[in-house]
Amino acid sequence: MSDSLITKKAIAASMKELMKRKSLEKITVSDIVQNCGLNR
Repeated sequence: MSDSLITKKAIAASMKELMKRKSLEKITVSDIVQNCGLNR
């Protein structure tokens, strides 16, 4: 699996997890990357 695909899957999983706790309007890019351990 390519690195970009792994990254996309990590971001998607992070977004899904955050949406369980916050509304979409309250989620920031920083929240997503911090949650999945990436750098912005």
